[in-house]
Amino acid sequence: MEKVVIINAGSNFVGELLAAVEEVAGKEKVYLINNSKSVENADVYFFSGRSLKNQFTLKEAFEIISKIIDKPAMYICFGAEALNLYLGGSLKPSSKGIFGFINVRFSGSSYFPDGNYEFFAARHYNIGSLSKKAKGVATSEFGVEAFEYKSSLAVMFHPERSKQQGMALISSFLKKHL
Repeated sequence: MEKVVIINAGSNFVGELLAAVEEVAGKEKVYLINNSKSVENADVYFFSGRSLKNQFTLKEAFEIISKIIDKPAMYICFGAEALNLYLGGSLKPSSKGIFGFINVRFSGSSYFPDGNYEFFAARHYNIGSLSKKAKGVATSEFGVEAFEYKSSLAVMFHPERSKQQGMALISSFLKKHL
């Protein structure tokens, strides 16, 4: 049986992520977990963002990443930040908090067609330096918005809140791995 695991790092948007992934993969294939101790063997993972109130630590994130690093995973917002740090990249504080739709340009992605799109972002950090192990595949006025590593895609925005473009991205990612 194909299995998709969503790792909830404390995101306010995890309900929307769960609904989006279930719509594409089917409810019977999707499992939501809330901590690193329950990371199970799955075909595909989604690593959610986190809220300021629910602080999932980098130590916890790195523990999870170490367990799933060779598996297909979509790392979202905090998940993308953590993956970049895990791989040796850096972050930089945003000059202002980013909350709302931003223009994102995809180019050379294995998962999404080249072009300009609008995605919803909610964050306080941007990629400082992208890990040399990763391939940048999307940018915005804030810098790198998406990168790929092995069979994973990391996005600094929230596809689960990004209407049709977000659903298309989630669908494209799942279709490659299920």
